[in-house]
Amino acid sequence: MKKIYRIEGLHCHVCVDKIRTSLAGLKEVKNVLVDMNGGEVQIHFSEEIPVDKLNKIIGELGEYRMIEKKS
Repeated sequence: MKKIYRIEGLHCHVCVDKIRTSLAGLKEVKNVLVDMNGGEVQIHFSEEIPVDKLNKIIGELGEYRMIEKKS
């Protein structure tokens, strides 16, 4: 399953790497693509994780917040 989120708080490639590494380490996540210029994160899940849990995880890294994009 693939979900796309708008992300707030990305300012540089270090931010991108922190987000990608943190989310890719979750067992339910198969792949993560972070687009700093577009302000989006695309996550391929084996099992979906609620956005509030994702925000808690990335919130520990800095002032980041993801909002699910409606298709």
